[in-house]
Parts: sequence; structure tokens; C-alpha cells
Amino acid sequence: MRSAGAAAAAPQDWGFSPEASFHAAPPVGPETSVKILAIADMGQGELDGSMEQAEMHMSLQTTAGLLKDMRKDSYQLLIHNGDISYARGYVTQWDNFMHQIEPIASHIPYMTTPGNHERDWPNSGDRFEAAYDSGGECGIPFELRMRMPLPGRDEPWYSFNYGPIHFIQYSTEHAFHRGSEQHSWLLEDLATVDRSLTPWLIVGGHRPIYISSTNTMSGDGDQPVAAALREAFEAAFVEYKVDLTLHGHHHSYQRTCPVIDYRCQKPTPSTTTTSRKLLDDNSSSGSGSGVVLDASKSAPIHLVIGNGGFELSLNVDMQPADIWQSIKLWWGYLRIQATGTELKTQMISDSDGSVMDSLTLRKPKEWGTQYMAARKTAAAVVQLQEVLVEV
Repeated sequence: MRSAGAAAAAPQDWGFSPEASFHAAPPVGPETSVKILAIADMGQGELDGSMEQAEMHMSLQTTAGLLKDMRKDSYQLLIHNGDISYARGYVTQWDNFMHQIEPIASHIPYMTTPGNHERDWPNSGDRFEAAYDSGGECGIPFELRMRMPLPGRDEPWYSFNYGPIHFIQYSTEHAFHRGSEQHSWLLEDLATVDRSLTPWLIVGGHRPIYISSTNTMSGDGDQPVAAALREAFEAAFVEYKVDLTLHGHHHSYQRTCPVIDYRCQKPTPSTTTTSRKLLDDNSSSGSGSGVVLDASKSAPIHLVIGNGGFELSLNVDMQPADIWQSIKLWWGYLRIQATGTELKTQMISDSDGSVMDSLTLRKPKEWGTQYMAARKTAAAVVQLQEVLVEV
């Protein structure tokens, strides 16, 4: 028999962890509204300021902001697109990161993709032949800690539905060229998305498909990899009406216009848009009014959200191309709020919680049903043409 004192004891006093609650995913469909957080390149830091192999002290600010949003405003999902802990072979760094992310990941789903600092090592099967960025981890500690719904070991690509959004998560550290296993999988997934259920489509990976960067180094430089990604996927992203991509790797925040082949596509504003603001730092003074676009007639918009905690990348183009609508050199994280007819993103500053940039996409309520009907009709026409050719 337990005494009254024993009954009042905390679970951890008996060798158990503290109690935690967890919310299951909301119903899939355009009638559901969701609130999501997204980061990349965050890393970890020691609260006591101790000297470690590597620390990203601004990651503590990012984590605090994420935790506050989850608790105060009921955000339901966290996306982390690569460069998770920056452990790079030092196991204690993974332990510290898991301790740092636990208050969030123990309450809401935490969905990840690998970055170069999780996966890349010579002769280990990644896309890059001479990259030592994982410190010899070769993706193993990451994959064993971050159990995602993968098709197989060392095949870190998957998709899932969350409310009115279909997410595709893929690996820029593995082969993605035309004809590769990952490329075939991704195109098949794009072709099978039911947009009447999930009118919004977001693709996430680590290295960006568009990037304002002066790094043109062959191999794993920012621009050569971005060009390879565009060659592999851009036409499909346009064909299947991808709304957003979320990438990291470059430690900045960047947002393009609706773009195809480095050319802005004519947007259909729902309201008056703000002027282009580039190469700002924190810019917490009123830059969060953002842009509102009709996404039913738009092209993919690409966001770089690699400002999660590691030191900032200062090698941005000093005269960015016209496709760049916003570039911020400050730390922060992304909020996403979506209903069946509206998707809003906000880049939140780590310094004071202000909105550094925002984007709102809108679609008519019937868009998803009409899109699926149009695709069905197009497929029937192609099938009829094939029959006539055979005859």
C-alpha cells in the first residue's frame, strides 16, 4: 500500500519521466485550419555558457520563440529542414540538442529532413563526393533519432497531409537527378496529390532551389546545386502547382516572387502590395505588412529559412536579381497559418518577436475541385490521343 506522501510524489521520483501530453494530427481537408512552425539550420547552445565543440547561441532564442508560440498560440506542428544539431561527430552535442528541443518535440509532431551536417561524408552514398560536413556521422545518428516515415534506410524522402496542406519532404544530400530513385518518387507523389483535399502544396528540403548567394564554387556551391535542383524539379513544381518551397543551408531569410526560370510571373494581387525591401537586418520597424497574392493563378514561391541559429551567411548578392522580394540577415523562425482558402507565412525575429516579412496566398474555395477536374480531363484527352495514334 502506498502512503499519502508516496501518492503525491512526482512521476520522476519513481523513475519515470514527467508527464507530457500530445495532440494528434487534425483532420485532413480544406475545412481544417492549422498553425505550423518551420525552421532550418538551428543547432544548439548551452544555457550555462559552457565551452563546447560548437554552439549556436541564437538557437536558444529561436527555441524560446517556438516554445512560446506553441504554448500561447497553440501551434500544432514543427518542420525542421536540415542542419539539425550540428553535432558533427560529437555525441554530447546531440544530447544537448535533444534536451533543448524536447519541450517542443514532446508535445507536437516534429518533422525533419537531413542537411549536409547530418549526412555528407566521402564515399558514404551522399550526392557530394568530397564533402566532410557530417564529421563522419553519415546520417546515422540523425536517422536513428529522427524517425520519419521513410521508404527505407538512408532514403530520407516522404510526404504527409496536415489539415489543408500536403507536405513533401526530400533530401538534397542524396541523388535527385532525373532518373534517380528519389526523383521518380517525388514526381509520382506530386502526381497523386488530391488537391480537393489538400489545396496547398509545400515542398521542403535543405539546399535551396533559388538562392541569393555569391557562392558559385563547383561541386557543393550554392549556385551549382540550386541550378541542378531547378533542372530536376522546377518544371514539375510548376506543372503540379506547388505553392511554396521551404529550404535552408544559406543562413538567411529570403523570399522570391512567384517565379519560373528566374523570371517573375505576373502576380494577381488580392490587395495592394508593399514595395520590395532587400538586404535588411532585423528590420522590425514595420516591414511585416507583406504581400497578398492570388495563388490560383501564380507560380511557386521559394523561401529560404536558414536563419534558425547558426552564424549568418553574409555572402548575399549586393545587387540581387529582380526575383528577390525580401532578404533578411537576422535570426528567426517561420510561422504558417492555413485554411482551405488562405495560407499566410510570417518570418519572426528572434530579437523581439516582431514580423520581419510576411506573405499571404489566397485561393477560391472551389479551386481544388476545379483543379482536379481539369487534370482528369487533360488525362482523358491524352489517353484518347494515344488510342487514335494506335489506330
